[in-house]
Amino acid sequence: MPPGDGYTVTVEESRTDAYTVRVLSRDKHPDASFYSSQKLEPTRGYIKTRDGTLLSYRIVLPDQKAYGKGPYDLMITYSGYQPGLETKDGYQNKPFAQFSALGYAVAGVNMRASGCSGGAFDFMEPVTWLDGYDMIEAFAAQPWVDDVTLGDQSRAIKTHPYDGTFWQSRSAQVAKIKVPTLQIVSWQDPQVGSRPAILAELFPAGAPIRLVGVNGFHQYYSGAVWDEIVEFLDVHLGDDGPDKIAQYESQNDFLVLLESDSQGKVRGWFTLPNFAAAGAGRRMLLGSDLQPKDADESGAWSRFTYDPVRPSSWAAPVQGSATFTSDALREQTAMAGSGSADLWVAAEAEDVDLQVTLSEVRIDGQEMLVQSGWLRASHRALDEAASTPLCPRHLPTAESAAKLAPGSWTLLRVELFPFAHFFRAGSRIRLTVSGPGSGSNAWPWAFESLPGGFAVRIAHDGKDRSSSLVLPVVEPKDLSLPLSPPARDGAWLQPCRAAD
Repeated sequence: MPPGDGYTVTVEESRTDAYTVRVLSRDKHPDASFYSSQKLEPTRGYIKTRDGTLLSYRIVLPDQKAYGKGPYDLMITYSGYQPGLETKDGYQNKPFAQFSALGYAVAGVNMRASGCSGGAFDFMEPVTWLDGYDMIEAFAAQPWVDDVTLGDQSRAIKTHPYDGTFWQSRSAQVAKIKVPTLQIVSWQDPQVGSRPAILAELFPAGAPIRLVGVNGFHQYYSGAVWDEIVEFLDVHLGDDGPDKIAQYESQNDFLVLLESDSQGKVRGWFTLPNFAAAGAGRRMLLGSDLQPKDADESGAWSRFTYDPVRPSSWAAPVQGSATFTSDALREQTAMAGSGSADLWVAAEAEDVDLQVTLSEVRIDGQEMLVQSGWLRASHRALDEAASTPLCPRHLPTAESAAKLAPGSWTLLRVELFPFAHFFRAGSRIRLTVSGPGSGSNAWPWAFESLPGGFAVRIAHDGKDRSSSLVLPVVEPKDLSLPLSPPARDGAWLQPCRAAD
């Protein structure tokens, strides 16, 4: 509602008179005195926000014998978990221990209505941003604080199925970010997924952004990812001056860490100018470049029974599928970016949930999971202006949803979510099309699949209905990686199974 005075709130079944309230503007912030008047002890306490809500915080200071009495650069972790509370959660305590050991003061702040913070919680509502503004300004006004850096923020929820005013009012304002930003994305993360990688392309031109992509789960406090965090902070908060910053920012913006284990130890890496370095990608036709395992007699289509299984397993899949596999690769092939499975589909139903999974059939007989993507067929409508050959952008609005005509052929573009992988010479590329289950990322964790029990066909006639897979093949100039593949299940969240 428009900002201003004159609003009232009445509580149902209450004998109390209506409350008079004032709606605040998102663009008008309190005076500096509002923040400087707050005395925040470097132990624990509460931050007062502009609407009077109190946010709980806790502080861990660095060792004064090693780093003096301050003021200190402040690292903030701000989320709906329990950063403002002392807990026995070892992972949650890591930022306090590791950043303070580097000389930073560390603050944990709970979002409103979480932990001991007041207020009401509504996921990603704009007041969360305004609280963040107030929190940073209040800390910056303290005599024990030098510079302020914002680290981990809140993540992950399922709610409204369509893109409308709810999500549009909560969308990240990336195009307004001009400060140095380090973005870390884990390709197979089962909670937040890898799609946030595309945000790197939305920053304003010239903004100092560094994107780090790595396989596995979101973990920041060990191995190569932690090294990147430390370097980023040293460069931008250290005392070495503009020459070091210029040297750091002259690097390629996109760093790919390869074949990390669960402790963050990587086997290799390469860099690219940006996330879109693959351009239009490399298109592989189903039926020729990627050969079907079980095609019909004419060779024009393959069929599977749609029967999604939750949660299922990569090592022991039980749902039906159609698979398409390349010949052995003649040369090493690096990929980084999004992908697109452009499929001609005929389902014996009005809707179907499709999963596409990319894997590497290795020369040692193991099939290694790379990435998955999903699409509910009724949500197939595209934003043509925003879509690219590698990244279909769908229109997730109620108005654009459309049922299938059972048994009729329909073209669907299924996004293969962002990933990076190195295919070694002699390996084969495989695409598996199925219902949800036994892939990567969050579908079994977050969504309800449509009921199954019907046939789905995938066309690959090489003519009018020629399905294809577009992959983000890149040619990095600085690739460093052993020629031997990682051990079975040695790359985090990229499990292996015996290839058929």
